[in-house]
Amino acid sequence: MAPKGGTVVFLLIIVYAASAKPTDTMPERKPNFPAPPLDFKNMVRKLMMQCQKMGHQVPKMMLTSGLPVGDRKGTENSMLHSTFVNVLSSLSPADTSKDSDSRVPSHESDKMDMTNKMWNCTNLRCMIKLMRNSPEASACYMQAFVAPLSWKTLTMADGDNMGEEDYDSFLRAAKPLLQNMPSTKMDLPSSIQLPHMAKMMNMLKEVFASLPDNKRLQIKNWVKEQVSQHYFNCTRKPTSSSGSTAAQTPSTPKAQKPPRPSGKPQLQRPVKPEKDKGEREEERGPEKDREGEEEVGEGKKRPTNNKKPSKVKPPKRRNDRGGEEEERSRSEEAGETGEGEMSREEREERQQNNLDAVAERDKDKKDGDGQGREREGNEAREKERDELGRGRQPPKRKPHKGREASGEWSDKDSEEKGKDRREEVSDEEVREQRESGEEKEKERKKGMDDRQGKEDNMVTRPCPPRLMWLKMEALKMMGPYLSRLDLEDVTSSPKKELCEFFQSPDFKSSFSGEAGIDTFLGKKFLQRIQECFPDKKDFTQHVDRLGTLACFYDDPSTMSATLSKQLLHQLGGCSNPSITKLKRRLVKTLMSSSGKDASSPELLRELGTAVTMLSPNQLSKFPVSDLKKALAALGPKVKWRLNQARRLAEKLLEGKKELSVEELMSLASAVRGVPTSLLKRVKAQKLGVLGKEGLKTITRQMNRGQRKAFLQGLRARMKASELVQKVPGPLLSSLSVDTLAKANLTSLDQVEGKDWNQAQAAFLVAKLMKKKNRPDEIRKLGSAIQGMACKMIERVADNDAKEMAQAITETPRWLSKAQAGCAARKLFATLEKEKPNYFQTITNDKLNGIPTLLLIRLPPMKVKDLPDSVCPAFLDKMNEANMSSLPRRSPSRPALAQRALRCLANGTDISGLSDEEVSRLGPLVCELSPSQLRLLAPGTLNFTLKAMASCRQIPPRHRVPLIQLLKQTYGDPSDWSAETMQSLGPLLILDAATIRALRYKSWLKEVLSYLLEKLSYAPASDLLALRKKLFFLSITSSGARRKREADGVQQDQVPTVETIEDLGEANVYWTPAQLDKMTVETFPTAVETLGDIRDYSSDQLAVLQKKATEAWGPVPLMNESLVMQLGCVCQGFSAADLEKLPISLDTLEEIGRCGWNESQMVAVWKGFVKHNNMTAQDLGAVEIVALNQFICGLSSQEIKQLNKDAFKEAVDSMGEVQCPLLVTKQLKALAVSEFGKPSTWTEANVSTLGNIMAGLDATELVSLDPSVLPFLSQTSIPLIPANNFAALSASQLEALGPDNAAAVTAAQRAMLGKVKLAALDRAEAGSRTGDTGSTGEQGDQGSGAPSLSVEGIAAFMKPLLFLFLGFLLL
Repeated sequence: MAPKGGTVVFLLIIVYAASAKPTDTMPERKPNFPAPPLDFKNMVRKLMMQCQKMGHQVPKMMLTSGLPVGDRKGTENSMLHSTFVNVLSSLSPADTSKDSDSRVPSHESDKMDMTNKMWNCTNLRCMIKLMRNSPEASACYMQAFVAPLSWKTLTMADGDNMGEEDYDSFLRAAKPLLQNMPSTKMDLPSSIQLPHMAKMMNMLKEVFASLPDNKRLQIKNWVKEQVSQHYFNCTRKPTSSSGSTAAQTPSTPKAQKPPRPSGKPQLQRPVKPEKDKGEREEERGPEKDREGEEEVGEGKKRPTNNKKPSKVKPPKRRNDRGGEEEERSRSEEAGETGEGEMSREEREERQQNNLDAVAERDKDKKDGDGQGREREGNEAREKERDELGRGRQPPKRKPHKGREASGEWSDKDSEEKGKDRREEVSDEEVREQRESGEEKEKERKKGMDDRQGKEDNMVTRPCPPRLMWLKMEALKMMGPYLSRLDLEDVTSSPKKELCEFFQSPDFKSSFSGEAGIDTFLGKKFLQRIQECFPDKKDFTQHVDRLGTLACFYDDPSTMSATLSKQLLHQLGGCSNPSITKLKRRLVKTLMSSSGKDASSPELLRELGTAVTMLSPNQLSKFPVSDLKKALAALGPKVKWRLNQARRLAEKLLEGKKELSVEELMSLASAVRGVPTSLLKRVKAQKLGVLGKEGLKTITRQMNRGQRKAFLQGLRARMKASELVQKVPGPLLSSLSVDTLAKANLTSLDQVEGKDWNQAQAAFLVAKLMKKKNRPDEIRKLGSAIQGMACKMIERVADNDAKEMAQAITETPRWLSKAQAGCAARKLFATLEKEKPNYFQTITNDKLNGIPTLLLIRLPPMKVKDLPDSVCPAFLDKMNEANMSSLPRRSPSRPALAQRALRCLANGTDISGLSDEEVSRLGPLVCELSPSQLRLLAPGTLNFTLKAMASCRQIPPRHRVPLIQLLKQTYGDPSDWSAETMQSLGPLLILDAATIRALRYKSWLKEVLSYLLEKLSYAPASDLLALRKKLFFLSITSSGARRKREADGVQQDQVPTVETIEDLGEANVYWTPAQLDKMTVETFPTAVETLGDIRDYSSDQLAVLQKKATEAWGPVPLMNESLVMQLGCVCQGFSAADLEKLPISLDTLEEIGRCGWNESQMVAVWKGFVKHNNMTAQDLGAVEIVALNQFICGLSSQEIKQLNKDAFKEAVDSMGEVQCPLLVTKQLKALAVSEFGKPSTWTEANVSTLGNIMAGLDATELVSLDPSVLPFLSQTSIPLIPANNFAALSASQLEALGPDNAAAVTAAQRAMLGKVKLAALDRAEAGSRTGDTGSTGEQGDQGSGAPSLSVEGIAAFMKPLLFLFLGFLLL
């Protein structure tokens, strides 16, 4: 009796479940498709999101269930197709038709539905062809899917063997991936033919601008290695002879198969046993697969696993009679008598001798290689004819692997493949029976000969240190990647070929503006090119070819006006510190040569971006029409001083009382000079104009008062909802939360793709996010994600936690350290719920599935317990990590570094680590302690310290011992060479005393200037000693330097215009006596540079104020233009004089950045209201914003008089001002009257109020909900009185978040008890109560036996279930 239907269905489900593969494992790869790269789904998603940003609608897709089983082309196709549909569905579910009415009949799907056509493709080539023939939108989404697979195919061992047409096709298909390369290490072919390499480099040149710098460096190193192997038969990679342990990570290395013989030049990589077996099978016909074995002789087998062989075979030489001749060397003897007893030096000498012999033999063999291949081909053809003559079928040849990977096989080929294999096996059996033992032995020997011939061609000889590899072909091939060369590469480059390259058409494009180049490297390149011309005048005739190298030209004194123009045209993209000086000298030459034509349109065009070197008076002499054309041509490239922008705006607007948006956009970069009073009256005739890119660009250059005025003018003519939807990003982020609330947004779709500030984001998230926050909602937030509180992240359902982690980390720049910590804790807790001790048994695939931004927050004990099997994935993840997103005091930092070292050392000490292995640490190298560094070998220590010089953060506890290690390793820094100072100098700024003690060298100023430019990201406090040293080097004569230390300042040094302009911010180090020696003629010319400095002492200000009155007379005679030029020098005036200064609203915002004291702010405020005939009641939102720091000058009574609506509109800007505590308390009282009691304040309220939060008293601080404390501004924390701060509870302190906790002052910490200090330390470290770092305590309480995984249970139950099924069906 047949079993009941329910029973059959149940049994079928059980059998299917038992035989199914886990969802996180990949199916076995078929030749027609490469194995999808790691993180394939996320790559596809990001590329598809780019299609969305381009405005392409997501194409309608059909569900896979709509296809009959017969149409499905295998497990791999099914997996890839599902990925495509799933990613599309996650992007826009509404666009994916899932109802039955939308499905197309399966027999018409290949004509009507893109999904079905892709489904029917059996190879990647088919998909690419389909993509090309699809509409633009569909093609974009298809290319997003195809690009990672195409690049994977190109970088595989077989990818180099495809035809030229296919290679071009795959390269074009991969381009979107290269333009949006993920942060993981970029895969590049280990070996490649030169023609293919040239094509690949052409593509990589096209995407140079979109690649991050670490990828550019990787490509440069790859080209360098390939050129070395192709042209010099040597390698830069560590070899076994050098004692490298580069391959000792506990991973299973992939078998590298060398390319098939080709007439084109190609690299020969070390031959693996699997390839030998494959080649013999090609000669002898296919045999039954013996996985994991290779035939050594008759009846003998040896394993062919991926373990490294214990010994390196000595190379063999083919003699003239075709036999084999062993190399008689010490390497052979060592292999038999105990190689381990030899010293490292002896092994290196022996290996070098052997490699030299191989290289010499290779040189002799080059001419015969072609004949040898032809002879082998003839022998193969003779053998086939012999077989046919005996009535036998010749052995079937294996298809070319490159053709399989590239998709050259047709569908017909694919369908007949199984039949062909059956025929091959039968033919092979017949042939094996008929062939004699001698024939088999002959073929075995031939296979060994072929293998040995490949071993002869292995590239294992180390390259010499100063290999002159920059040949003409390499120079042309590298293009913009030349800007990432090492200094020694340029120094050792062949002069003849470099000179020829300079004259070639490829030179200028290689040094285009987008490439950028290091200052020292640029100067060295320029120096080498100048050596091509014996006479300097000959070189100057070619300055038009220099490209970005023109930025480093330093002697234009002998140039004519014509050559000055040519040089000036190439300086537009330069940003090096000395460029201003060069531009100024060239402009002076042009202006002096122009004579009466100093206001001609030709001159304006010739000046280009250097037009900013002209004074306001010179600019005002040009006609309006010419100025408009020049501004339109320059676009946003130039930055004007406020005086220049004011003069340009006055001339171009010619007294207009109203402006259209189009007229405003025509001002381009000069928009900074438009007064706020006029911006209030800008009219938008058509709303569409608000979305133009030009408007977005100019609003970025406006200050806060201008943006607020512009918005106020638009708000008078538009509804709030229209304003939110139409205005560009910089204006949108200036909207108050009050106005945003009136816009009444109801959907996350209205939020997506816009630029929101934190307060706006917090308001929108609270309003629009539901209680259960789904990943698809999180993805729509974009910049609004910064408004998510931790409690919202914790509410995410456990089954959505993984997807939430991916979604929340897709916009890392908007994610705070506190939010990332909350997301990591949620994810880790969910994973531990799925499986206790999750991280102790984690696999590579699962580790790769965790976003790196969250993985680096893994508690130390869990990091320590990661299994060795995940070391490859762990090291790759750490290499891409952004450690600046991790709290500086996080205990995970040293834990991650220690675990990475364990992976690299593979159970041994770290003294054997190579440079290449240390480089795998990535940013974790910055976490190494000096005690760990001391364990490294000397060469590796040198490499590591140079790598650490690029670290943006060194743990404070490591700084002193690190400086000691530097001095012990390299000696006194005063004795260092220029190259050593350049490479290790960034570490010296950790010790101000060392910088001060540096003795004079002819190159010291240049190198220190380079370091200052390179370290622009460093905190100002770290650069004080460096700036001061540079100042003394700049003003002290060379003769005085030689007599004494550079710190001895000449008191008779007179500040000149040129010196002042060159020094910039370092002018703060002039003594009052030196400033007093400045001439009356120098001060007016240099005053704007002096006025930019905020940190003058009162004595310096007194001298500068005296110079101002000497140049322009007393304060009542000064106009507003002079006040703008004086800038921060105005702080030197007395309170009485400050009240007399003619200051407008627009000037107030500019000088508000200076360090005014309380009495000065009161005086300036009084002068402003008198000069403009205003009172506090008259201040609107625009005026409050523009007052900037001077809002602190209002009295308590005046603050009470402020207009409440204006206050709510401007409060976000007021929150950035740091006022005295009494004023802050008055502003807080005003906030309480408008927003209610602090206990009711939301995240949006707290973020909006900013520094005003420091005015809360102790009771009010305690009443705040802990969830709002991460939204306090960092600048507000130090302003809170210590007594009030101490009132915060432990839970509130813990909720502050890492950045806010790090801002707590020593005085505030001193007021805290032990429990609260511990809570504050946890906040600063980014941890929470209960984060013990232990690994799954609950899981450890049970048995000590390992638990079975899902895969293990399935494997165990599968045979039993089949047996049970058979029993029931009997």
